[in-house]
Amino acid sequence: MAIVASTTILNGKYKVIREIGQGGMGRVWLAEELVFGSRPVALKEPRTDLPPAELDEVKQRYAQEVQINLALQKVEAPNVVPVYTVEPFDGSWLLSMAFMPNGDLVQLLVQAGGRLPVDRAVEITTAILQALRAAHEHPLEIVHRDVKPSNILFDGNNRPYLADFGLAQLSGVSSRSQGQAGRPHPGTPAYMAPEQANSTAYLTPAADIYAVGCVLFEMLTGSKYKRVRPGTKPSSIQPEIPAGIDMLVGKATAADPFDRYEDAGDMLSALKRTDKPAQAPPAAPGTAGGGHGSTHGERKRGSSLRTWAMLIVLLALAGSAYWLFVRLQGSAGPSLAAASATAPAAATTAAEAAAAVASEATATKATATEATATKTTVAEATAAAATTSTDDAAASVDLGKLVAAAKAEGELTTIALPHDWCNYGEVIEGFKSKYGLTVNELNPDAGSGDELEAIKANKDNKGPQAPDVIDVGFAFGPQSKDEGLIQPYKVSTWDSIPDEVKDPDGYWYGDYYGVMSFMVNKDVVTGDNPQTWADLLKDEYAASVALSGDPRTSNQAILAVQNASLANGGTLEDPSAGLKFFADLNSKGNYVPVIANNALVARGETPIRVTWDYNALAGADSFEGNPPVEVVVPTDSRIAGVYVQAISAFAPHPNAAKLWMEYLYSDEGQLLWMKGYCHPIREADLRARNAVPEELAAKLPDVSGAVFPTVDQLVKGKEVITSQWDSVVGVEVKAQD
Repeated sequence: MAIVASTTILNGKYKVIREIGQGGMGRVWLAEELVFGSRPVALKEPRTDLPPAELDEVKQRYAQEVQINLALQKVEAPNVVPVYTVEPFDGSWLLSMAFMPNGDLVQLLVQAGGRLPVDRAVEITTAILQALRAAHEHPLEIVHRDVKPSNILFDGNNRPYLADFGLAQLSGVSSRSQGQAGRPHPGTPAYMAPEQANSTAYLTPAADIYAVGCVLFEMLTGSKYKRVRPGTKPSSIQPEIPAGIDMLVGKATAADPFDRYEDAGDMLSALKRTDKPAQAPPAAPGTAGGGHGSTHGERKRGSSLRTWAMLIVLLALAGSAYWLFVRLQGSAGPSLAAASATAPAAATTAAEAAAAVASEATATKATATEATATKTTVAEATAAAATTSTDDAAASVDLGKLVAAAKAEGELTTIALPHDWCNYGEVIEGFKSKYGLTVNELNPDAGSGDELEAIKANKDNKGPQAPDVIDVGFAFGPQSKDEGLIQPYKVSTWDSIPDEVKDPDGYWYGDYYGVMSFMVNKDVVTGDNPQTWADLLKDEYAASVALSGDPRTSNQAILAVQNASLANGGTLEDPSAGLKFFADLNSKGNYVPVIANNALVARGETPIRVTWDYNALAGADSFEGNPPVEVVVPTDSRIAGVYVQAISAFAPHPNAAKLWMEYLYSDEGQLLWMKGYCHPIREADLRARNAVPEELAAKLPDVSGAVFPTVDQLVKGKEVITSQWDSVVGVEVKAQD
């Protein structure tokens, strides 16, 4: 029998008031739960005409929703609609949950005329990501699989909550709620990730990220994402949407799950730091904990997760070819610290800065009052300071005047600098503290290509949405120069930067690099650590070794295979020896065909993870000794990658940008990168002058002899590995088991 709105008391405790919604599987009623002080509840009731098999499926979904809700309650998950009970009723089932009086996001969008203001859309997205973060990080490894507007509900204070975990995937449970072979995952087609619609394999949290991206796009534009051309930027529909939000949506809705944010914590960290309308920071409803901000093997720039090599290869596919080799030995050059010691005192106000620079450039004696009274005075001063010739730029830098000009501009805009990547959080704070400038941080998780697009999109923008500086994969440096997107500037320490990693005219130059390493869980690997790639074949490392990606799709994993190739007498261009090595590793039983991350290392499921040394070392720190982790740089083959810095040709704050470069390439800045386990490009110079504190030097592994692949080598190697992995190694690499 179906429920009707009446005074009838159901199951001795529910007084039905009215119907509040219905869908393909049944109806939802508002009721009073009398045994708990007449609290309002929503009652889900299945359709009365469902066949027994489907009714049993509903029961299972209801039971799972209760189970998951209780599990999330135990970890105090925020922004999740509370679910109370599932119980039989007249041959069917009832699910009781908290009543959300202000309806769902579908209704809100209708009321708002189809779309929401950016700040409200960001607020709602933040809340949903907080709920999903708790699910994704839970030991059950919960993937919601049905994030959509009708499952986003609002309480009496209009706070958003995520509902309906009845279709969720749980670790160790069938990937489909029904468990029917050959049937794709359940969900709602308009919001389903491609892999969810077309595969029966286990999903990663990236599937939920795609759905969140679709919902955010819809809130911003009033259009469903799948009804527009793939890759459409929200700002092409609503021009007021910031570029950082464009990039966030683009990354979340990438067709390849490896190109999305890894999980909700990853996307939330990016969202919290991306550019949004002034005075409209995202709200944080509920009781969410701190930010996620983890690094799971590859750089959070285009997440899946961007590695140096990925960025290099992407550019290579566009047709550029450059070679690179970093010398670990080099001649000492002048340091910023030494230059600063003799520099004149910096002006402390915009007026003083403008006057100082203007007097040098135009011989005009501007007063402080005049400088502050007109914008053009500061602008002219800035332009004058930006005219330094690159031929003798390093020799002609006057840091005092540069500081004055930078302070006249007052701010700097960065992009793609995650705080947990190479210690950039401390670097940014150090710069702000030293010079008193405001730093605007655009999308920290943007990729190198995104950075160049941000420059192009903001050529005429003089506000905080236009990046002043970029930090990109080394091959993107020459590309950005060729496209006229960057301007030359040589820092004071120019001579101590190896020639092989810098443009001779000062348009771009290397900043730091890392190498491949073994991250070893010592609770599991209790004996000796593997010291070489060949060691990984030893009996004591049975079922232990995993890559940080699928070699058919992940460039970090591809570089690992190339590394193994070099160690076994092969080459970077033809990594057949590396493929054979992994075939042997697999036949030996030592290779674990899953994509390793810190969580799997911690649980001992992949006790030896092949990853970048800085990620491994940072991951070890995050464990705080539980479990104990040791990081080994193999001695028989080492492959490294480099990032480069550059200044936008259209930088709204060119002098602040130059001062930023001076800071990064000073001893102080280089050591801050080293503190984050990245090898600064001036490391040889620092060590030659004994400028590296002993405790800091001891933190970094020995990477001498590291090989820096050329673009051509990476492209050729990738073609071999991606095309021959299945035939040579013959193993399916899963995102998570």
